[in-house]
Amino acid sequence: MITTDENYIVEYINPVAEELTGWKVDDATGRPLDEIFRSFHEETCEPLENPLAIAVRRSRSVKTNRPTLLIRRDGNELYIESTASPIRDGGNVITGGVLVFHDVSEARELNRKLSYQASHDVLTSLVNRREFEKRIERALQSAESREVSHVVCYLDLDQFKIINDTCGHSAGDQLLQELGRLLKTKIR
Repeated sequence: MITTDENYIVEYINPVAEELTGWKVDDATGRPLDEIFRSFHEETCEPLENPLAIAVRRSRSVKTNRPTLLIRRDGNELYIESTASPIRDGGNVITGGVLVFHDVSEARELNRKLSYQASHDVLTSLVNRREFEKRIERALQSAESREVSHVVCYLDLDQFKIINDTCGHSAGDQLLQELGRLLKTKIR
C-alpha cells in the first residue's frame, strides 16, 4: 500500500510495497508516485498512467482489469494487480490517494503453464488434438472470409507398432519426441 497527498507525492509506503517496489519508506517518502510505482502495459510495455490520477479524475476507486508490469527500483519486473482510491476529508474534498497492489507473477505463470498444458501433448510438446481442431477451424474460417489458402500435411508413421513391440514403449516415446523436435525446426 502506498499513500500520497493530492499532488501524488508519497506520504507512506508499507513493508509489502517496499518489498514489491524495491523502495524503502525513508527513500520513497516525499517523492512523486510515478518515480516509485513505475507501471507498464503487460503486452506492449507502454508506460501506464498513474492509477491514482485516474481514480481522482473519476472520483472513485479504480481496479486494474488485467495484470500490470511493475518495474522495481533494481530493474527487476513483476506482475501486479492494483486498486487506486481517492482519500477525502470530512468535507468530501480529495486530499490524497491510496494505492493497494499485490504480486500476481506466480499465478500468471501458473495460468500460462496450465494453458500450455491444456493445448499441447506432454510427450512431444506439439499441439494436441483439441488445439489442432481449433486451429483447423480458424484456418477454415480465415480461408472463407479472406480467400486465403492453407495447407495440411498428414504424416503416418508406418509400422510404428513394431517399434513399440520390439524395442519397448520408451523407444517409441523417444522416437515421437525426436520427431516432434524435428518438426518444430522445419514447420511453423
